[in-house]
Amino acid sequence: IKLDSKSIFIQKAPTNPCDVLVRPEVQAMLGGDIGMTLRCLETHAPGDAFMERTNSMWILRFAAVLFGSCHHSSQDRFYHELAVVSHYRLYKDFPKLGDCSCFALEAMWALRRVPGSVSHYRSVLVFNTPEDKWATWASPLYPAFTRMIHNALDRVLNGHSVRDMRAIDANMYLVLSLRSFNRGHPMIPTNDPASEKSFSISAGKHLGLVSWTRFKSDEKFHLSEYMRCFMERLGHQLKTYEVMD
Repeated sequence: IKLDSKSIFIQKAPTNPCDVLVRPEVQAMLGGDIGMTLRCLETHAPGDAFMERTNSMWILRFAAVLFGSCHHSSQDRFYHELAVVSHYRLYKDFPKLGDCSCFALEAMWALRRVPGSVSHYRSVLVFNTPEDKWATWASPLYPAFTRMIHNALDRVLNGHSVRDMRAIDANMYLVLSLRSFNRGHPMIPTNDPASEKSFSISAGKHLGLVSWTRFKSDEKFHLSEYMRCFMERLGHQLKTYEVMD
């Protein structure tokens, strides 16, 4: 089922339209006022996490009545009200530049800024149902359901906590880049100065870092792995990721 809201007004919309939604791990930090609770179980990368979700939103319960099934389990549906573990993924600049899309359970939510406006967005919500046919008695309620969805999305995007979430989300991660190097892999501190592959570098002597070695010179270089190992050699634990959004 595809629910298309042509224009939703967002108060104090972000400058970059792809920042209108926040990463799931940030949502889990602050909770929210939308009748849904998220608990982050594991973060694979920024915007990519396994979450435990519990919802009490009346609009989702209404969807369960309209589109649920007495013959099939609804535990893998986005409107299921009990605690469900799901893989949440947030994509920025997807499917087009400036878009923001979120995938979870059997549902997808995408937002795109309306051309010529800085505060109006088009919202497309797509979700799967247990069956492709529904009770005939529900048909007169579909227009009311779409209006309710539009109002619910308006509350979600303009809630009191969402602006705080966007502020945290904007500073949640630090992006590091390394330009191409022509003298091999970068160096890393080593605890084995007697090794044939170790070098003495006086620049790090005042920090107690005299002996250095090439970082996995025989393997493909990954900056995220290098930074994690580098910080471990300095006695710090650092979470690093290879991809983002």
